[in-house]
Amino acid sequence: MNIFEAIHGGETHRLWIGGHRGHTSAVRENTTANFAEVLGMGVDYIEIDVQLTADGVPVVFHDTGLSRLSDASGSLADYTWDALQAVTLRDEYAHPGETAKIPSLEMVLQAAPNDIGLLIELKGDALRQEQLAEAVLRLVEQYDFGGRAMFMSLDYYSVMLLHAAHPEWWVGYCVFGSVGDIDDSIWRYNIDFLAVEENMVTNRLVTQAREHGLPTYVWSVNDNEKMLQYMEMGAVGIISDWTDTRAVVDAFNAAHSGVEYAGRDEAPAQDTARLQ
Repeated sequence: MNIFEAIHGGETHRLWIGGHRGHTSAVRENTTANFAEVLGMGVDYIEIDVQLTADGVPVVFHDTGLSRLSDASGSLADYTWDALQAVTLRDEYAHPGETAKIPSLEMVLQAAPNDIGLLIELKGDALRQEQLAEAVLRLVEQYDFGGRAMFMSLDYYSVMLLHAAHPEWWVGYCVFGSVGDIDDSIWRYNIDFLAVEENMVTNRLVTQAREHGLPTYVWSVNDNEKMLQYMEMGAVGIISDWTDTRAVVDAFNAAHSGVEYAGRDEAPAQDTARLQ
């Protein structure tokens, strides 16, 4: 059983890793050219960030602004797709001499190797979240990619739209530090997992999530000792920029049995929802 079957079957959910921003530290972020390199580093999923251009094209880019990775200024959402094609991405500190273009989500879906999945984060302008969710839905359906993807967002409305259209898809909610304290309403959300920013992870949060049948994924973790700490807590997904994450997770998997989660409509599997 592969990771996708395990997740969608609602049964054993082993530890897995994802490449944050569509990359690891060795390759450029959110570009189609890096798929083969990232795949060779042993990730199960590539995490990508999807936003809308001014004319409604879903594109893969992390930042809301363009200045960090290009000479362009302003917000990505102010550019049309055609205007974005004139923007050249470069990162002289991490990848001197290399350039790239911002890809559309459609380009990424077309280029993704068959043996890797995408963790698609919907982000951007809160006023256009419905438009973004609908655009992502259309493309994922068009390319029959739902069984190879996971979806998440800081915007719960986007999560609801995806779940309503495809209850079988694996859809989660992002817990981000700037949103403040988490209250108990989160346990009433119709979600399949929590993606939690590293500085928000606590034993209590992971324990509560397990009790509600929710796997917890932590992002983005670039320290081996912290990876082990979160896995000991019971986190079952590590989203990282590091190239050696696979070795850390595999060693932990070898020393521990899997973590099982009941479905949201069932009683939590209290005797198996912990590391043995």
